[in-house]
Amino acid sequence: MFDFLMNPFENLATEHQRFSALKNSKYYVKPEPYLIGTRREMLKGKLQNVDVVGQHVPLAKTLQKFFEIPNALKDTLDYMAYIRKNDSVFSNFIQGSLWSKKTSGL
Repeated sequence: MFDFLMNPFENLATEHQRFSALKNSKYYVKPEPYLIGTRREMLKGKLQNVDVVGQHVPLAKTLQKFFEIPNALKDTLDYMAYIRKNDSVFSNFIQGSLWSKKTSGL
C-alpha cells in the first residue's frame, strides 16, 4: 500500500497508459469526427478526392462528465459565490459586467 503512495502515477508512465486509464474511467468523452472538406491526392497513380476530417470533443458532454465528479458542482458554485462577494480585486471573468448581463435573466 505504501509503495502506491510513494509513486501513485507509476502505472501512468506512458501516454498509452494514461489514455487507457482515461478511456476506462467513466469520465472519458470520446472525440467526434467531423468533415472539414476534401482534398485532391494521388492514390495508386490516380488523382482522387480524399475527405479531410477533424475531431472535436463536445463541450456539453465534457462539462456533464466534469460536474458528475463528486462535489465538483458544489465546489464550483461555492467558489463562484465567493468571488462575487470579493469585488475588491477583479480576478475572474464572472466578476465582470458581461457575465452579469448574460446571467441576469437566469
